[in-house]
Parts: sequence; C-alpha cells; structure tokens
Amino acid sequence: MHRWVALVLALVAVSVAGCGGSGDDPPEPDSPLPKFTTVAQLTRATFEQRKADGTAQFHISGVSSGTSAQSMTGDGALKFVGDNIAMRVGQQLQELNKPPGPLFTLVIVPDGAFLKLPDSASGMLPPGKSWFRIQDNTTSPAMQQFSQAVQTLRQNADPTQGFNQLGNAVSITESSQEALDNVWTVRYKISLDLAKAAQLTTDFDIKDTLDYLVQAGARTEDTTLWLDARNRLLRMVLVRNLPTDNGVTTYTLTTRYRDWGEPVDISAPPAEQVVSN
Repeated sequence: MHRWVALVLALVAVSVAGCGGSGDDPPEPDSPLPKFTTVAQLTRATFEQRKADGTAQFHISGVSSGTSAQSMTGDGALKFVGDNIAMRVGQQLQELNKPPGPLFTLVIVPDGAFLKLPDSASGMLPPGKSWFRIQDNTTSPAMQQFSQAVQTLRQNADPTQGFNQLGNAVSITESSQEALDNVWTVRYKISLDLAKAAQLTTDFDIKDTLDYLVQAGARTEDTTLWLDARNRLLRMVLVRNLPTDNGVTTYTLTTRYRDWGEPVDISAPPAEQVVSN
C-alpha cells in the first residue's frame, strides 16, 4: 500500500481533478477563447495565471489497470509561495469494487513535509502523536517512497511546467473549445513521444524507465487539459504507462482544480504532535 500511496502522490505533481459537467452548455462566449499552438505558449500562460492566483483547491481520482487494479480518491489544497509549494492532501486507496481504504494525509510546507497515518493506526504511536516528519535521509523503505513523492511534488509545483523539459518530444495534437461544468474552456490534448523523451532526458533513472516502456511496446503518453478564458487550469486527465514485474500497467489520473485565488490554510502540524524520529 505504501508504494501505491507514494506513486499516487508523485502523479499529483503533474495534475490535480474531478469529472466533467452535465446539462446544457452555457451561452457562447462573446469572442473565442485564447488558443495556443505550442506547448511553450501554453505553459507560459498557465504559469503567469498561476502566479497571479497563488492558491487552489482540488479533487483527484485515479485507477490502474491490470490484475492488481487499484483506485484512489483524494482532496486537498495548494499554495504557491515564490518557487516553493505548500500542499495538503488526504487520500484513500482501494481495490476495485471494494470499500475505500484508510485515509492518509500529507502536508508539504517549504521547510518540511509531514505524514498523518489513518486513525486506525493511532494506537501504534506514542500518546498525543499523530504525524511523522518525512526525512530526506530516511532508511525506512516506506518513508523513502513518501520522501521521493514529496521531492517530485516540489519539483513540479506547476503541473504544466514539466512539459518544458521534454523539448520536441511533447506536442499539442488537438485543441478545441468546449464547455466544462458550465464554463467555456479550451481542451488540449498533449502527446509525449516516449522514444524521443528517452533520447532527450539527462536523468539516467528516467531514461531507464522510458527505455523499458518503449521496449515493452508503449509509444506515447497523453495528457488532456482544460483551460478557461483566463488560462486557469480546470481539469487534467493523465494516462501514464508504469513498469511492473509483468510488463506495463496503465494508470489514469483525473484531476480538477477549483477556487483559484481563494484563501487556503496550509501549515505544519504542531510540533508536539509530531513523532521525533
């Protein structure tokens, strides 16, 4: 379970989510929404709006394929502080067609990261303690997974900025204006060429993963996102290929931002509630 929680948290770094709207479309906008033709244009526009807003809340849901299929849901909030990120997210994992699992809570602030175990595990902790501080140099395999997830989240505070590191391996393949939850948006489909990305990356761990996926038959990974008239990211759907012992499994993460620019309270837990080691 710890491996799945860490994986899901890492994927949150490139998205955040919900489901599409229903009912009648809103009135047509007075003029067409801005539409970008290159990934660089799109990421620059979303970065500027994200910087202006500073905060958002989100819902996430994900599902994996394969014989050990899992699903998860979660809710949280984000705050961008300069180049840093603060985040609070609670998530539950479950096997398909089974009741949701226990709730894990992760809090990330510029000078630390903290994990709260489910209430069912409270008896395993010292009295009055409910949080663990996630250390970068931890020797615990489970905590190492959470530490790696936190690093990924911090490095990808803006979900779209990671596209800039992929050069011509990533491109916009579709764009169209459509309504989402009674709001007019532009929907973009962005495709990553895995073989090109493997050639371009300078990170050997990422290259090994990409090479494995290509050898296993994966060719592309797609991201679909919806931007409103102000270039706010409202929804993102990622389809990711993940290496497994038996080949490749597919993970789909649907993410939705809301309440951009609204105040959020994200702070580290009180020191007296944190396990010291």
